[in-house]
Amino acid sequence: MVGDKVYSNEVEHAVMAMFRPPALQFSRSLRRCLDSDPDFLNRHEMEVLPELKRFLNEAGVPLDGRNANDEMRHVIREVVIRLRSYEKGRE
Repeated sequence: MVGDKVYSNEVEHAVMAMFRPPALQFSRSLRRCLDSDPDFLNRHEMEVLPELKRFLNEAGVPLDGRNANDEMRHVIREVVIRLRSYEKGRE
């Protein structure tokens, strides 16, 4: 759950998949990019979403429906939030 929204089980499974290698390295890199440039995803969506989709397909969590791009943005948002929270707790 993020804010007041409850996401589908598919989105939650996708988020969890992004915390397993090799997707974890991609997730951390994406978080760093978004920390330094909050508009990064908007400007690089055509590169980021296909890469995310590749990681999810390899993990057996395909997001292929009509709302796949929106769901992938939700996945990215949730992954970044969780990474920031985890890393803040380690400080």
